[in-house]
Amino acid sequence: MQRQRLRCPGVASHLPSTRPLCACSQAHFSRTALAGDLGVDAKLVVKESSRLLAAAVDVVASSGWLGPALVAMEMSQMVTQGLWDRDSPLLQLPHVTKEVAQRLAKDGVSKQELHRGARRAPCHLNSKARAAG
Repeated sequence: MQRQRLRCPGVASHLPSTRPLCACSQAHFSRTALAGDLGVDAKLVVKESSRLLAAAVDVVASSGWLGPALVAMEMSQMVTQGLWDRDSPLLQLPHVTKEVAQRLAKDGVSKQELHRGARRAPCHLNSKARAAG
């Protein structure tokens, strides 16, 4: 397994107490499994992050701070979806891997089209689905 170096940009990176939080969050966004106590901690971080971000959105939005409100909403969406903001929205769909999302995007298939079933999947994906079924 390839080992990734997780980094926390910004002010929090120099504080030792924030490093596990950053590692758990980044593993969640990258959909990387963590072993042992760190895996248990990651589940707790995700659960608590959702609630804290919802409260942050409420506070900054009610204060009229548009920039921080948008950042908090984007971060909340990342936590809920378990994806980085730069990842394909197709990865939210069940059984869609990064490779499948890249092929679908190359073929011009959107998440909405797949969800509605408005367009058939490309032939190379249909044959794999039939073989697996």
